[in-house]
Amino acid sequence: SPSAKDAFSVVDVDGIAHDILVPGKKGSDCGYRRVVEAFSGEDIFVTNDNSANKSNNNTIVNDCKNGIVNKATFSNSVENKEPLPIDRRKLGNIIFRDSMKRRKLNGITHPLISKIMMKEIVREN
Repeated sequence: SPSAKDAFSVVDVDGIAHDILVPGKKGSDCGYRRVVEAFSGEDIFVTNDNSANKSNNNTIVNDCKNGIVNKATFSNSVENKEPLPIDRRKLGNIIFRDSMKRRKLNGITHPLISKIMMKEIVREN
C-alpha cells in the first residue's frame, strides 16, 4: 500500500483554465477583466444581440483600466446586469488565427493557471 509520501496531487488544469474566464469565479485570480480589456473590439462574448455585445464590451473596457476594477464599479459598468460570459469558441477562433493574440491570451492566463494550480497542490498536501 502506498504511503502518504508516495502520494501525488491531481489538479484539473483544464477546469482552472475555464474557471478563470468566468467573471468572479476565482476571486482575485479571475482573468475575465484582463481578457476583456486585451480583446476589446473583438466579438468574444456569448450573446444573441451583437449591439448589446459591443455596448457592454466598450463599457467594460473603459472601466477596466489596467484590468483592475473593484466589484461594484465592474457591476455598474454593465448597468447592474451580469457580465457577459466569454465564448471560448469565439476566443479560440481569434487566437488560433493570430499568434500575437494567442501569446497575449497565454500571457494573461498561464500565470493565473500556474498560481491557482500551486495553491491547489499546497492545499492538498
